[in-house]
Amino acid sequence: MHWKELLPIDRYRVQMKDKLHDTDRDALTLLYQPLIGALAYSLYLTLWTEAEHSAGEEKQHQTLIVLTGQPLNELFNERKKLEAMGLMSTYRKKDAEEVVYIYDLKKPLTPDAFFRDDVLSVFLYNRLGKEQYRRIRDRFSLERQDITETEDVTRSFDHVFQSLHQSEMISYSEELEVNDQTLRGEKEKGNAYRFEGTDFDFSLMLADLPPFINKKVLEKPAVKRTLSQLAFVYKVEPIEMSKFVQDTMIHEDELDTEELRKLIQRRYRMIYSQDPPSLALRKQPGHLVSQTEEPVSEEEKMIRYYETTSPMEMLENRSAGAKVPPADMKIVENLMLDYHLHPGVVNVLIDYILMVNDMKLTKGFADKIAGQWSRKNITTVKQAMVIARQEHKNRKEAAEKQGFGGKRQNKSQSKQVRKERLPKWLAEEKEQVEGKQKTSQKQPEEDLDREKEELARLMQQYEKNKK
Repeated sequence: MHWKELLPIDRYRVQMKDKLHDTDRDALTLLYQPLIGALAYSLYLTLWTEAEHSAGEEKQHQTLIVLTGQPLNELFNERKKLEAMGLMSTYRKKDAEEVVYIYDLKKPLTPDAFFRDDVLSVFLYNRLGKEQYRRIRDRFSLERQDITETEDVTRSFDHVFQSLHQSEMISYSEELEVNDQTLRGEKEKGNAYRFEGTDFDFSLMLADLPPFINKKVLEKPAVKRTLSQLAFVYKVEPIEMSKFVQDTMIHEDELDTEELRKLIQRRYRMIYSQDPPSLALRKQPGHLVSQTEEPVSEEEKMIRYYETTSPMEMLENRSAGAKVPPADMKIVENLMLDYHLHPGVVNVLIDYILMVNDMKLTKGFADKIAGQWSRKNITTVKQAMVIARQEHKNRKEAAEKQGFGGKRQNKSQSKQVRKERLPKWLAEEKEQVEGKQKTSQKQPEEDLDREKEELARLMQQYEKNKK
């Protein structure tokens, strides 16, 4: 967070359209909290309490700092989580030199809508695991009697009540008009959370479709959002999505989204895993990509690789195509969810850990570095590579200071060098230093050889003179 973006003295107002009910609180606690974390969950409830008891009242953000006991930058990061999950919309209003934020709180999705959402349900599954996910889903399930073989005898409204006379309606017809009033319980328009889908080239998918496919159906906002979500979650490219759409609509004018979802899920299980995908499939966001031109140097090639590869793909490459262990995938997912690191930055971090830790990805080591990078607001691959070099330099200096001296020290150092198979971009500085050390060590050896040769020549000359 830039220090000018949000200040403790900036004021805010909270508003809402309805109260939280028991089902809403259960959904927040059991469905949303595993995804957003305890702090964002607490911030949401704090704001909701303010909205219920002091709606429209302006307060400084210093109030939130005191209530939550968290610094402003942490509150800003947690607020972004709430916005991304569709639990809040934020509006900024500037009056002269004063800034006022309006926090428009949203109710969580119903459990039924949550579990039917392609993005939220998949990420909750990976967060909780199979058993816990099923247990929570069953908690929201309802037992209903089978009514297929019954007769509906429910009375309609007009069968029970009589209509008023026209003269009775005229007197208060104006009072019945709601106009632009916002009443409690008003349903939100649009979708629960914002999903831009900018990484999916929708135009390319349409261009690849044959003429017999009804493209107007695909351009409907709801259908377009579904296609973008499925592409995002299940890692489907536009041309490949075009083939799935063709298979689904080959005999139909409308797109059956359920059938499309089944086709994509079947393809994912065949290629990757029986389990739904996780956050580790994401790649570096486009606005944080720096290597846009064709790479030339080794470092530029690595930047391109880190920015265009998902963490899961990189782990597969480091394992020669073998399946990535679930424990490693969990570590990567935690780096993105808990520490808010972007996929390209995660790639640099885990590649560095693998190379200096004998190809082992350990949670404690990863958390320690991720915490530092998160506090330093590392968002790009270049920044991550710079701080990784510095981290390696610090580790090396610390290891040298802890040396035991003599041959024992040399053995430990040589053993350490054999283990640290560093990436080329990280090893460049190390090679330069070692090259200078070898040159300095080689010089005395060359001098000694010349002295030996000179001594041997003098001895030969002495033997000749003696004869």
